[in-house]
Amino acid sequence: MYRNQSRTGFGQKIVAANLPMRADMYRWQNKFVPALRDYEEAVSLAQETGHPRAEMIALEGDILAAWGKVDEGERSARRRLALARRLGSQLFIGWALTSLGRIAYLRNRWDEAEQFAQEAVDALRDGGMAFAGPMALGTLALVTRNSDRRRSALSEAEELLCGDSVSHNFLGFYPDAMETCLQIADWNEVDRYAQALEGYTSAEPLPYTDFFIARGRALAAFGRGYRDDATMQELQRLRDEAKHIGLEVAIPALDKALSLA
Repeated sequence: MYRNQSRTGFGQKIVAANLPMRADMYRWQNKFVPALRDYEEAVSLAQETGHPRAEMIALEGDILAAWGKVDEGERSARRRLALARRLGSQLFIGWALTSLGRIAYLRNRWDEAEQFAQEAVDALRDGGMAFAGPMALGTLALVTRNSDRRRSALSEAEELLCGDSVSHNFLGFYPDAMETCLQIADWNEVDRYAQALEGYTSAEPLPYTDFFIARGRALAAFGRGYRDDATMQELQRLRDEAKHIGLEVAIPALDKALSLA
């Protein structure tokens, strides 16, 4: 899209720095193809113009993994971590470690996932909890098999959300909190987190969060024993939507529920 412009100079560095922001907007709209295009373009431009900070921002490993690109996502997250360490950015060290924790979780490497997630939280405690703390804590809650640590992580994240947390924490934490509670069959908490996310986005609903709100509620209803036509049709609708938009990470639990009906 930007290849007709000069490949060097300050202008292209501005493009590299801002394309990830547009990619994020596409992501929240469930428009993953243009989002991926912008992330990749931003990385390329950042490398060409010698802009490591812009490259670091554009390397969204856990998002790639959520779309089913797990190997690519891990490479991206490790590259972000290397750049963050080189630049001395504790915020992005924590964010990259969070991504690596989620990717290890998707690979069923539970101990590794928990180690990465805990390291992410530890890194962010050095001034970065408002920026990404709830997301890192949500990941820790999701991947840990220790019930006390899970409960503590969820509780601390909610406390942070009552403070000055950046808005992406709400959008990232609540889906993870719902997923965590689905795994431990705490259906009431799933519904509570769904309600909290719905309330937070009520003024400006987002397709991404709307999907996870509906998914959490449908899977919680199924978990309670509902097998009526409305519940099963909703599960199938959500499964079809996840497949259509490429949100691979959301599909297995829906497939499992549909197979047990």
